[in-house]
Amino acid sequence: MPRTRYRMLETLRAFGLDRLATAGEDDAAAGRMLGWAIGLSAWVEATMTTVREPEADAALRRELANLRAAWRLARSRGSLDDAVALVTGLSDAVTHRDLIEIRGWAEELADDPALVTHPRAAAVLGTAAEAAYHRGDHPRADRLARAGLERATDDAGSVYCLLPLSVVALARGAYADVVEHCLAAAALTTQPRESLGIAALARAYAGDLDQARTLNDRGLAGAVSPTMLAWGAYVAGEIDSLAGHREPAEQHYVRAVDLARSSGATFLVGVATVGLLAVRAAAGRVQDSLRGYRQVIDYFARTGNWTHLWATLRNLADLLRRLGDHGPATILDAAADQAPDAPAVNRSLDGRANPSIVSTAPVPSRAEVLAVARQAIEQNLIRG
Repeated sequence: MPRTRYRMLETLRAFGLDRLATAGEDDAAAGRMLGWAIGLSAWVEATMTTVREPEADAALRRELANLRAAWRLARSRGSLDDAVALVTGLSDAVTHRDLIEIRGWAEELADDPALVTHPRAAAVLGTAAEAAYHRGDHPRADRLARAGLERATDDAGSVYCLLPLSVVALARGAYADVVEHCLAAAALTTQPRESLGIAALARAYAGDLDQARTLNDRGLAGAVSPTMLAWGAYVAGEIDSLAGHREPAEQHYVRAVDLARSSGATFLVGVATVGLLAVRAAAGRVQDSLRGYRQVIDYFARTGNWTHLWATLRNLADLLRRLGDHGPATILDAAADQAPDAPAVNRSLDGRANPSIVSTAPVPSRAEVLAVARQAIEQNLIRG
């Protein structure tokens, strides 16, 4: 049964805080608030790896405003240990859930000079590296992750840093580096989570589909939570798509989207949808694909994830070109080719290489690129 929740007027909150301070109880109250928040984040972290992941996602989203208050309380009081516990406990939200403000907390904490000597500095820096990767700042992500590796005092701290290093390498097409980072991470933990799947993607994009399947099967063998099952399904879809097996690829993508939606892993919903749309477009389901591109482009634009947005726009350009709409396709490809946060080597993160047409025209702004994409989608939907 849903429970009734209440918000407090700021005037009442201020009055209450004044009364606590007058009574000398503000420190005790702050301690209880922070204790609750740290306990919740620890429970969320542990539960996200289980079949109860959807429950943890719901709790996280329901309590986000209270966690925000706890975060501000920890920062205003200089409670570094509490801030570290909050950020690291919510690292899964940074990776999979597009809760953008938590990504901001991680990057803010990574820049705190007091973090240098903290025993969990590596975990914070790795979480912040993941946040930087999602907003397309690959150089900062790489720097943070490498700094974290240098400060890691345990295996867990190293794993926090190896995973963002692997996805940054994947974005630049350094597939051998991806596999090296991912296998190193998998060897340091009994729960490899997405590391073997990322390695599988690198193998697949490098052309070794058999090894990719082997790695993905290893990762799926230990998958329990809906998100990790979705991740394995997404990777399987990528492999089948590259192999030209459209029907099983579509089935894998649909399963990935459904599982990720059930767990609240909105980022994974987005990337799996990109793969799904490419397969459907190749099968001639143009109208479905165009409508899907409209939604996923708006989603990645809203979350600020331009790395994956550029991959999506390149795939859209490929479809537009097949439809004979070469003007917008050329603009989208040219803009992606010159974007510092686009995947390198003209390869989208869903594994499909796209032809690039070199253009000498001025590169439009990102707002203009989105306008071109949206207008092209609408016009081709009308043409039917």
